[in-house]
Amino acid sequence: MFHSVFSTMPMFVCGFWSVLFLLQFDRKNMPKVVFTVFMLVATMLYFCHSLYFNSCFSVLSFSDTLYKMASLSVYPLFYIYIRTLTDVKPLTLKDFAILLPALLVSLAIGVVYLLMSESERMDFVMAYLYHQTKMPFTTMMQVQRALHTASNILFAAQIVAVLGLGLKRLETHKRRIESYFSNTQKLDLSPVKRLLVLFALTSLMSFVANLLGRYRFFNSDFMLAIPSTLFSLALYALAYVCFCQEHSALSLMEMDTITDEKHEVDHYPNNLKDLIVNKMEEEQVYLQPNLKISDLAALLGTNRNYLYNAINVGMGISFSEFVNRYRVGHAQRLLLENPAANIEEIATQSGFSSEVTFYRNFKAVTGTTPYKWLKSQK
Repeated sequence: MFHSVFSTMPMFVCGFWSVLFLLQFDRKNMPKVVFTVFMLVATMLYFCHSLYFNSCFSVLSFSDTLYKMASLSVYPLFYIYIRTLTDVKPLTLKDFAILLPALLVSLAIGVVYLLMSESERMDFVMAYLYHQTKMPFTTMMQVQRALHTASNILFAAQIVAVLGLGLKRLETHKRRIESYFSNTQKLDLSPVKRLLVLFALTSLMSFVANLLGRYRFFNSDFMLAIPSTLFSLALYALAYVCFCQEHSALSLMEMDTITDEKHEVDHYPNNLKDLIVNKMEEEQVYLQPNLKISDLAALLGTNRNYLYNAINVGMGISFSEFVNRYRVGHAQRLLLENPAANIEEIATQSGFSSEVTFYRNFKAVTGTTPYKWLKSQK
């Protein structure tokens, strides 16, 4: 019983989320579309995985081909998902070119299986995939072994490449929204970033497990339970975060463009920097929780590109940092006036959208927590 549970657990987790994503399928929401495909491929991957651990020898040469194709496709698909979250450009066929190595390697594996005789296929399955027998490999069996080795190397390379390129894209996206939004909570894709790292770590474990050989987990429910549980939890967390993800680069651009188009004026005041500081210090516009650079541009009768140059380029800081410094300064004054005040109320009155955001920005500006800072003022 335990063997059946642990051998199928990741498949059911992926299948469960695949159904939920399909029920909310919206072809206009490209990040969700790509992630739906990702979950379906992951479901196929772990379905083939369960066939292996449940000794379905008769279909194993076919399922092994699908397993390789799916395992070599999930990372490229997840990178494409990150691409749709962080880039406003529509997907093109060029973006899917990163799936080509997976398709070519898995196709080669499938073709070699077809070229093998029935006895060669069974001998390869038992000798290489299960390590149950020892025998000299025929030429076709040696070719198949070489292709499986190549697929393992490609999988490891994908982990490194997608982790590096994915983190770079997410960091670029973070800097971009900090230049246009004061409140970046839930907009900077931090949960996706953390889960990308988690996904990479669990995949590295999978790579190590493949190097050791899946056959080592075949006869031990305890050995099988460890990776199965870890992969299931990681996949569930990944799917949950992506299911709840509301914003992408395109949706943020559309949201900010709507505001900007209504009020944009092609006017560059000579004293723009002074006008910005006056709006902050005299009118305290930083107290608006969701203040955007386009909102400030509308108040000043100019446009966001001029403000971007004045703040991000001229002052050398992002719009988010610029606004949140004023908010932290306001919070410091409130703390000094009423040391016993509730921190959540201080955060709200200072323009922060949440207590977590308040703590993070307060520490970024002062280098310490509100309590420690207040204590140091006495």
